[in-house]
Parts: sequence; structure tokens; C-alpha cells
Amino acid sequence: MKPAFIVGAPRSGTSWFQQLVGAHPEIVTPPETHLMHMYLHPMLRAWQRQVGRMERAIADLDAGRSVGDRLLGLPSVLTERQFRDGVLALIDEVVDQARTSKPEADVFLEKTPSNALSIDVTEWFFTEPKYIHLIRHPRDSIASLMRLSRTSWGYWTPQSVDAATRYWSRYHHGSMRTHEFEGRSLVIRYEDLVDDAAASLESTFEFLGVQADRLLCDSIAADLTMERQRDESANSFVFAGELKRMLGERPFAEPGSHFRENGSAHALTPRDEWLIDRALGDIIRELGYAPARNARSGWLESAALEVTYRARSAARRVAGSATQRATAYSARH
Repeated sequence: MKPAFIVGAPRSGTSWFQQLVGAHPEIVTPPETHLMHMYLHPMLRAWQRQVGRMERAIADLDAGRSVGDRLLGLPSVLTERQFRDGVLALIDEVVDQARTSKPEADVFLEKTPSNALSIDVTEWFFTEPKYIHLIRHPRDSIASLMRLSRTSWGYWTPQSVDAATRYWSRYHHGSMRTHEFEGRSLVIRYEDLVDDAAASLESTFEFLGVQADRLLCDSIAADLTMERQRDESANSFVFAGELKRMLGERPFAEPGSHFRENGSAHALTPRDEWLIDRALGDIIRELGYAPARNARSGWLESAALEVTYRARSAARRVAGSATQRATAYSARH
């Protein structure tokens, strides 16, 4: 099967997009597997660390120096080819089990946000994988992260605009790496997806090499609207393994709260918008989006926000230093 990965910053519409693309009869997509970052990434990093230690030890041996490290790990019993083949067998099993519910599928589509942080791992294990980078206005993605942080489901989200901006930036830069692979990377904009999902699907299916006419794309777009995702009445995931065993015949869809956002789409304060543009202004413009309202309102307001930002940062540093001194004093006395 042909592997394909959806990448993008969290809260960019990737979950909805995965449901839409996965509805094609020739594409199979399970729920987020976390295969790359949680399973394969640590395995590959451990292998590379241990091989590196062995190479340094052998270099010392060849130079007549004593070897001061023990030679441990899987490289002591497996070659790199054997290690890779063993991991590929796991990947094949994942794909095969997903395909049991959709045997006609020709494309395996995986979407986990942390895919953006494991592009080198994906390239190491997969042959010619394709990537679809979903881009949303950074300000809207960050606003969505902040709204989600106020819900019980958003325990994993950053708790401040500064932290959410850094979080978004990390995933965006990881996703941008896929643009290096000519012919294997496609960009879809969230705003275009909202405006005309069928048109975005047409270009996506063509990129993935599966047949689809406008009628099919219109049908998928109508069946898997964001509204139907929110009321949990639509789903294109395939279930296998332990989850399928535990679910039995029970119907299941992604929790509607995952697609539901409380509050206005522009619930950021002027200071929040300014902070985002201060950190990401160049990227926002490179992506073709307009800067924050406060970035265009004039140098005087921007200067005032800058002074406020610096004053608060200085106050936090002073408070932190005072706390450290008090703690050190208490420890001594």
C-alpha cells in the first residue's frame, strides 16, 4: 500500500480533513496511531545512540586506546538491515490490520499531530511516503488552542498565548520539512477546505493517485461536514486490533467536543494578537495571511504594547530571582 501522512499544527483542521480523505473507498485511515513519534521514533533514536557508542568504541580500539564503555543494545545482535526489517514487519502488520476492514484500499493514511516532529523517522522507514500539509491561519489555530485549554478535554494544550505560539511554531516548522520532497508534498489550506471541501478533496485525491470525480467529492463533503462531526453522526475511521475487540458491535465516532469550539473565532485580546504577530509576523506574511489588527494600527500602540510586555517580563524575572534568593536563604538558615 502507498503510505501518506497528514501533517500540520494542532487545531488546524487535520482531524476533520483526515475524516474527509479517509472516506474515499481506496483510502484506509485508522484513528491516530501515534506510530511514528511514540513507537518508531524512540526505537530509531535508541538504535542510533547505541550504534554511535559502538562506533566510537571501535575507533578507540583501532587507535590503540582502551575502550571505556560497554557495548550493549540491539546492535550487538542485529545488523541495521535486520533491525529495519523487523520494524518494517511491525509497520506491515499495522497496515494489514487496518486494511482488513477495507480490503479494496490502496492508500494507508495516517494522521497524528506528532508526525510533524518525526519526518526523518518516516523517511527512514517508509519508501517515498507522501505528505499533505494542512495550513490554517496561525492566529486562528492558536486561538483554538487557547479555547481548548479551558475545557476538560484540553488538558494537553498550552496554558498561555506565549506557550501556544511556541507550540504552534514547533509543529509548523516540522511540517514545513515535508516541502523539501518534490512531488511528494501537497499544501491544503483550512480556509479553502471550509469554503469548498469538495474542491480540496479533488486535488488531494489526484495527488494521492486515486480515482475520484466531482460527484464523489461532493458526496463525501456533504456526508462529513464539520457539523456532523460535532454531533458524532459521521465517521470514516476503520477499527482493528484491541479497540475493535473491545468495541464489539458498538458504534463509535470521534468525540464531538474535539470539533466543537466555544466562543468567538476571534476571542484573542489585542495584546494576544500583538504577541502572536511579534513572534510569527514574518511567517504569517510568508503564508499569505494578514498580520494582526494591532500590528497595522500604528507604531504608537505597538510601542505601548512592547513596553507593557517588557515590563511584565522584567517583573516576572525579578519575582523569580527574589523567590530563588528567599529559598536559598531558608536553606542556609
